[in-house]
This record gives sequence, C-alpha cells and structure tokens, in this order.
Amino acid sequence: MADEIEALRREIERKSLELESLKNLFALKEKEYKASNSRSAASNSPNVVKPEKKERLTKDEILRYSRQLILSEIGVKGQMKLCNASVLVVGAGGLGCPVAQYLAAAGVGCIGIVDYDTVEISNLHRQVLHTESRVNTSKAESIKIQIQQLNSSVSCIPYSTQLSSGNAYLLNDACILAGKPLVSGSALRFEGQLTVYNHDGGPCYRCLFPKPPPPESVGNCSDNGVLGPVPGVIGTLQALEAIKIIKMLIYDALEGRFLTIKLRPRQSNCAICGDNPSIIKLMDYELFCGASATDKTPSLEILQKQQRISVQEYKRFIDECSPHILLDVREPVELEICSLPVESLNIPLRVLHSPDQQDVLMQAILNLADNEKKLSTVNVYVLCKQGNDSQKAVKLLRETMLDGNTNKLLRSEDDFLQYENKQAVPYTSTQVDVVFKDIAGGLYAWAKHIDDNFPSILRISLHLCRRTEACLIQEIVPSKPKDLISEEKFLSCHHGIKLEERCKNMFSLVKDKHEHAWVIMKIEDKQAVVVKETHGKLESRTDVEKNRKLFGEMLQKVEELGGPCYILFDFIYEQSSGSSKDKPIYIYWCDDDTVGVKEKMMYAATNNELKKQCDGFVPYEMHDKDDFNFKFVSDDLKGKDRQ
Repeated sequence: MADEIEALRREIERKSLELESLKNLFALKEKEYKASNSRSAASNSPNVVKPEKKERLTKDEILRYSRQLILSEIGVKGQMKLCNASVLVVGAGGLGCPVAQYLAAAGVGCIGIVDYDTVEISNLHRQVLHTESRVNTSKAESIKIQIQQLNSSVSCIPYSTQLSSGNAYLLNDACILAGKPLVSGSALRFEGQLTVYNHDGGPCYRCLFPKPPPPESVGNCSDNGVLGPVPGVIGTLQALEAIKIIKMLIYDALEGRFLTIKLRPRQSNCAICGDNPSIIKLMDYELFCGASATDKTPSLEILQKQQRISVQEYKRFIDECSPHILLDVREPVELEICSLPVESLNIPLRVLHSPDQQDVLMQAILNLADNEKKLSTVNVYVLCKQGNDSQKAVKLLRETMLDGNTNKLLRSEDDFLQYENKQAVPYTSTQVDVVFKDIAGGLYAWAKHIDDNFPSILRISLHLCRRTEACLIQEIVPSKPKDLISEEKFLSCHHGIKLEERCKNMFSLVKDKHEHAWVIMKIEDKQAVVVKETHGKLESRTDVEKNRKLFGEMLQKVEELGGPCYILFDFIYEQSSGSSKDKPIYIYWCDDDTVGVKEKMMYAATNNELKKQCDGFVPYEMHDKDDFNFKFVSDDLKGKDRQ
C-alpha cells in the first residue's frame, strides 16, 4: 500500500509540472497571437491622415495651454509649432510613457508610438501609463488610450510592430537619412543617460560609438533591474528636449544641468525637529504662511471704487467712440494671446516706473489732447488680466505723474474729485487734465460679462514690443466681413506708413527674378516705405566669396544711410556638403543702442506688415552689430538645412 501511495504522489508531481509547463506554453502562444494580430491590424489599417496644420489657437486651446503660453520663450508662435509638430516615440515602456505623456500634455499635434510588446504586470512599477486592466494588451494601444483621455486634440498613432534591427544604430541611421534629430534615453538600475544626436550640427550615435559593444555587455531591466523613478526622470527630460528642438529654445533654465547641493546639517534649535521643539502638533498653516493652499491669484482691492470702472462701463465708452487711452500693462507674450478690440498702448507693469516709458505715455496723452481740441480731460483706462496689476499701475501713475512731484506737466484727477465745479483749464502744450482709472476684473471680467468667445477673436497686431520697449497695438474686430479694412488703409489709419508699390515689387525681383543682389528700404518722412539703395544682378549664383563681398558692401551702405532699415538680400552660402545654395533673406535692422523709442516703434510696427510680403524669404530681426554679419546668417541657414 505504501508503494502505491508513493507512486501516486510522484505521478501527481509529474502531472503538476506538465500542467505548469502547458500553462506557460499557452500564455506564450497567446501573447504571440495577440501581438501578431496587433501587427496585422496595424499593417492592414488604412493610412492614418496627419492632422491638418493649425493656423490659429482655439479658445479652449488657449485655456488649456495658458500656463505655458505666458512664457515668453513659448508664446502663441511656439505653441503653434508644438501643435503642428510630429514626434515618433520608439518604445512604450518606462521611458516612452513619460515622453508620450508630457508631449501630449504640451500639445504636440501628432505622436506615433512604436512597440511590439504587450503590457505585463512587472511593467507597472515604472511604465506609468499602463494599468492593471490592460495587462496582455498592446503597449502602443495602451498608451494611445491614455493619451486620448489626457488630450483628445492630439493625434496618437500606435504601431504594434518590432523594429527588427531594434537598437540605437537603427534609430540613429534612420534619423540621419530622414534629416531628423534623435533624442536618445536609457535607464538601468539607479542610473540614466540622455543624449541628443544629429541636431544643429552635433554628432550622431555612430560618431561616438563606431562599433557596437559585445552583446553580453549590454544589460536590460529584466536581468539587471531598474528603479521606477529613474526612467521617469530620463523620459521627462527627453520630452523636454523634444519640445526645445521643436521650438528651438535656448535659455538657461533648460541647459539640462543638474546641480548637487550639500545641505546644512540638522539645526539643534529647529522649531520642530530640534532638541527643544516648540511645535508639538499641527497648526493652521494658511495662517502661518499668510496664504491659502492654492495657486489661484486672489483679487486685490487697492483703489477706491470711484477710481475704477466696470467692463460694462468701458464697453459703453467703446460703443460711443469716446476718446481715451487704453493702457495695457500685461507682458507682450500675454498681449499676443488676446487683446480687447481697441487700439492700446502696451507698457508692462514691470517697466512702467521707467521715466522713458512714462514719457511715451505722456506723449500719447498730449497727442490725444492735441487731436481732440475740445477735450478738457484725457481719460486713461488701465487694463490687465485680472484687475490686480492694473490697480498697481494706477496707483503708481498717480504717485509719479503729478506735475508737483515729477515736473511732467500733468495734473491728476484728484483736483476733479475735490473741486467738481472748477472750470476746465484750456489745453496748452504744457498742461492737461488727466484721469487714471483701472478696468475692474480685467480681461477675466470682459470674457465673463461682455464676450463669451473671448479670447478667440480676430486680431491684427501691428507690433509686439521687444525687450522692455513700449509699443502700440492696433486691434480690429469687425462685426461683419464687410467691415474688414484693407492692409494699406489699416497701416494708414494708425501710423500713416504706406508701402510704395515699388517696394512690394522688390520682393519678387529679388526672390523670383533675381534682378537685384540686395535692396535697402527705409521709412521716409514718417509717411511711406521707400527704396533707398539697390544693387544689380548677381554675377554668379554659386560664388560664395563674391556674395560675402556684396554683403559687406551692403553693410557699408546701411551704415552710411544710418538708422533702422529693411533689407532684401539674395544670399548664397556653402552647405555642409560643400555645394552652394541660394536663399533670399529679409532683414529688419535696428540698433537698439542708438535709435530712439519713437523711431523704434514706427519701424517695428511697419516691420510686421513688411513681413507679410516675405513668402519665400528667411526673415531676421537684428538689433546687435555683432550678429549683423555674413557668417551669422550663413551658419544659421546651415543649421536650418540640418533640421
């Protein structure tokens, strides 16, 4: 009997091992079957249509991306580049998950995901876009589901297929051949690496590693392990580098440097962890910090009620065409996103204290009083996003632009509040009555009470200020298509600057007919853009040295003419391959160190209109003599060729 029992026990063990083996085989075959089906579905699916190129941001997109839109390094133009960009993410694992997540969140318009594998339970500690419910499903499809839930406006294309040569050399070579940069990342154990290859003249992977290492020296997460947050950090940095490349950002905050800081030791007199702590229980931290635990901006009340007007009152001023000055104290990048449908003077709050900026405001006040002879009082309404900065601005202007304090020859509205029956002083060039008020609630209140579609409006910007300079913005919001104003009339109604027909023709003569090597245009008598100097045809369309000399002659002529100008140049440069290439360029030149504010404003405003003629030209704005040279342009064009 004992022998029979032992024989049965051994048979059960054998059958158990056989069953376990069959289960493993079944799981493997099922995984291969699902992967095969996914690949088949991907190969048999109709061609995915890439989203159409965006021409403008919608109201919802402005709200979604508002926190990065207000970054001057991004702005509307940068966000448009992101929305119209395409990125291929190879690998939907620990690195691919944060890459795809942050690219989608940033608004990259089209994201492709390549991965042949399916989700396993062991992936979830680091591959944070996958879930328990999607174990054994395609990783590429899993990420697509998650991205669609995060940002439905992003097109995500899954490719459930394996790159048969699946290594860095394949990706490197494909990117070189396609002329695309490669943002490469890796993570293993407690370490990670990030490198950008084939970008802006930089090396490729083969430049650094001509020969692959021995296969046995290459580790993987299955064998060597990885701490979950490590690929999270590297993947996030990969997304950051991709965004920088799309937008071509170069600024200190994104140098990709990590700084190790040694913390000071524990303090024996610390209020909570010291030797004799005074804090032994939780406290009211909002009271302690003086602020609530929120990132929302509270509304301030700095001004008296009579020193403010509502958006409804201001709307009536607009409808009645009452003469006034609208002072917008937001940053230029915010102004680019949206503005009210009236002409405005833009002086950011951070520079409003500057005498130069206040001189610009004073001149605008005097001009309005001069144009409106019967105007006894000039109303200046100050606008910002929420109504906080505008109050600060009004307070500042009341304190600094009184004639008794600054000799700026202005009187404040205090006189009006104290002496309601006083007679208005006739206007002279030395004295004007001024009322400063802020628009309560700012643009938030305008969007809530006046315009439901704000900020999705038709707007035409004449000039967005550069650095800390003030600028004038012309806004036109037609109620009907027939109200649209022609470009020439539009220019005339604001600055009175017209573009001569000969100037318009020059763009075609340089780019298409190549009848001029270069053309210099300037604003004459504050009325029209005119051609000042031209040079005949290029003797050779391949001679880079001859072109370099012509550029030097053009620079000499610009110096002789003096002041700002607009330049068309039939530029020839040597490509990385050694061959020459012809590319017409447009240059707006203005030396910031020698040109006055008013002249800058006039030229900068007209520059935005001239750039509309620049189809086929590479535009440049140059404000520094060190950049105004042949080598700078040549190197820049070479870099653009490599992108």
